Amino acid sequence: MTLSMREDDGLAMGATTGPASRACLAGPAAAAPAKLSVVIKGQETDYTSIRGYIIFQKPKMLRVLGLVPVLHTHAFDLASNGESFTLLIPPRSRAIVGSNSVTSPAANPLENMRPEFFLDAILIHSIPSDRIVSLTNSSTTTMDPRTKQLIETPQYELTVLNPGQAGGPPGIARVFQAQRVIKFSRVDLLPTEQDIYDKDGDLETQVLYGKYQTYSGIQFPSTITINRTLQEYRIGLTVEKVIFNQPLPDDQFVPPKIPESYKVQRMP
Repeated sequence: MTLSMREDDGLAMGATTGPASRACLAGPAAAAPAKLSVVIKGQETDYTSIRGYIIFQKPKMLRVLGLVPVLHTHAFDLASNGESFTLLIPPRSRAIVGSNSVTSPAANPLENMRPEFFLDAILIHSIPSDRIVSLTNSSTTTMDPRTKQLIETPQYELTVLNPGQAGGPPGIARVFQAQRVIKFSRVDLLPTEQDIYDKDGDLETQVLYGKYQTYSGIQFPSTITINRTLQEYRIGLTVEKVIFNQPLPDDQFVPPKIPESYKVQRMP
């Protein structure tokens, strides 16, 4: 997969010199295709890798195009304007339309996978000026696969808090709710994990950023694991190639037209 970013003032990831507003995860790399692994309630399902393109644009616009192996016809085509999405699945003559965020959770956890949480996981949003931030020191311990020795890595934990409503009874401490926690190495200052919480304070999404590689002079994680803890499924993404600052015309995000013969499923 190939990733393209254009630096601006809205999103940030890794050691970029400025926040990224546009990104394009496009085409296959020359090496083996990426592998998508989905684990649902302890039952693992591996999906065959396919060639495809993933395009991001600030603030929440997304386009994903997957191609059928060998034939290179469309396996699926998803477009989101930041509020709603349209997904076409030509091999099944099926279309799915709905809102970017889940309003009424479905029984099937895969139907709750929406563009919003995917974008929040892939790109780390900048912190609004009205948020309260707490920075603490910690460390994480991992096992070296070669030596089998435990390695301790120092890290920072940046907690972003929602200030909530002002005021309140005098003499009573105000309680601020965590929105997300960004963990990054104290050695190279690269993000290693992002925890995103829902409005009730429950851990909704845990994102793990794997080993970083240098793409076009900028470091970006080669693997991204998205754990949806409340819905009990996990998505693994392998990044193979990244291209930054690739021009992205706005019509890339226009929803594809749904053929009249397609069965349409509408999701809240």
